[in-house]
Amino acid sequence: MRAMLVAALMLISQPLWVHGAVLGKQTIVSGNSIYGDEHRVRPKVDYVDAPAALFDQMWIDSTSIGMTLEASAESDPDFSEIASRLANGLAEFLCVGTCEQVTCSATCGFEGARFGLSTEDFQGAVIRKVGLRVDALSFARDSRVGQVVLFTFTLTVEGDWDEVLSRSTSWGVLKATYR
Repeated sequence: MRAMLVAALMLISQPLWVHGAVLGKQTIVSGNSIYGDEHRVRPKVDYVDAPAALFDQMWIDSTSIGMTLEASAESDPDFSEIASRLANGLAEFLCVGTCEQVTCSATCGFEGARFGLSTEDFQGAVIRKVGLRVDALSFARDSRVGQVVLFTFTLTVEGDWDEVLSRSTSWGVLKATYR
């Protein structure tokens, strides 16, 4: 009984955002040519016009399938910059791709469209964590006898809405809707 009470008190004393809600999720299926014969790459989440990137210091290979990489303020020095841009209210190109020893390649898209949001980005949210799950990763030869990497990543943004986003509507519409 005492252990249950201690566990309940610990749960209550935890900030509500510790677990964070999933604010957006998107699966990216892509591929690109790579140089050399290595069968490993570094995943990368960044913006077209910024040097900051998430996950670009980690190497993954086909044994990484099923693994979820996580970036937060505590684990990645570039997280704060990426998180602030994810919620700055501007439509910007967020890129997801892979790097090898020297070169990188990515698919880019506007944040709001990428995550199916009705807004430009996650404005009004506090981003707590970004996760990248490796769903598939394989290497093959292309028609020019070069190497390609094919990948499927699921990108997840977690956090809390700092403010309640609302849309103005008339009392009559609300009354008719919830009658």
